Amino acid sequence: MDKIRVLHLELDGHLGGIESFLCNLYSEIDRHRIQFDFITRSDNPAKSFELRNLGANIIKISSYNHPLRYLKDLDKVIANGKYDVIHIHKNSAAVILPFIITKKHNNISVFVHSHNTQPSINGITSLLHRINRTFLYNNADEHFACSKVAGEWLYGKNREFSVLRNGIITSKYRFSEEKRKDKRQELNIPKDAFVVGNVGRFAEQKNQKRLVEIFEEIVKIKSNCFLILIGEGILKEKIQMYVNEKNIKNVKFLGVRNDIPDLMMAMDAFVMTSLYEGLPIVGVEAQAAGLDLYLSDTISKETELLDSVKWFGLNESNREIAEIIKFETITGDERKYRNEKVKNMGYDIKQTAEELLNKYGKYIK
Repeated sequence: MDKIRVLHLELDGHLGGIESFLCNLYSEIDRHRIQFDFITRSDNPAKSFELRNLGANIIKISSYNHPLRYLKDLDKVIANGKYDVIHIHKNSAAVILPFIITKKHNNISVFVHSHNTQPSINGITSLLHRINRTFLYNNADEHFACSKVAGEWLYGKNREFSVLRNGIITSKYRFSEEKRKDKRQELNIPKDAFVVGNVGRFAEQKNQKRLVEIFEEIVKIKSNCFLILIGEGILKEKIQMYVNEKNIKNVKFLGVRNDIPDLMMAMDAFVMTSLYEGLPIVGVEAQAAGLDLYLSDTISKETELLDSVKWFGLNESNREIAEIIKFETITGDERKYRNEKVKNMGYDIKQTAEELLNKYGKYIK
């Protein structure tokens, strides 16, 4: 039996939720039955090494800055690829170039998948998003979203779509005291220190500067604290300069890492100050790792899977936000229990992969 061939659009140069989701998905889906290929506009797409090792093809095409070349390149890839499904992952409807080409190849099924909310976009980008939503919706066979609010953002409140859970490999996040000890030793963090963590690209949306400002207040309450920031991005250097200028101690910038599950073992709390999010995969991962999770109320409420999640408003003072954090070490048994609860709620990637494989199978022409 021939494999189902799926082309995903697309991988970015910075590691984000889409790239993490796709790598998790391809690692767990039945690769005897399905072949994933990926479009990218980047010279160094995130997760490319892992995806190629799983058997994926990654195809670079021209950037949006050259729209005619982009359309020609994409048309050629689709024409030569013998694909059954084109799965387009979107954060907004501002750019609909892929749908111009998929409309031409009307013998191939098109899935569109909303991964974010972006209420802060404005000007021409916001106008294009509103204008393009109907065209985007009408030129897809299946409509997915990582959360209800993400679906309403991309498609509109009165249109039908399916919520596809941002599944993770829950077993990787099951707490290990040995891994906690090893990572703390590697990072030179004392055994009795309280560690706050965050994972995300350094961009305006993720708002890490605000997190650093909150951490300034945290260390006034409990001095033996560390902040771990994982990721890269255009604002990283600016935030590092702020930390140095303010002489804030115990802030560790770790860059892009492949050992995030183990690093979460070393943490005690996870804090996200994002200006907006759909349903962030990293929030699911933090809960599966058994961490207390503190989220800005601009993040989708659907992120709260467990009662270990607490919310705060970005209009609150840094001190007020710092004071809601519980400076307590969570027992290993409690962290393992939380991991099991996340899995049982349907957020294991194996369940997501099975659901999506069945959807792909329905559209074999």
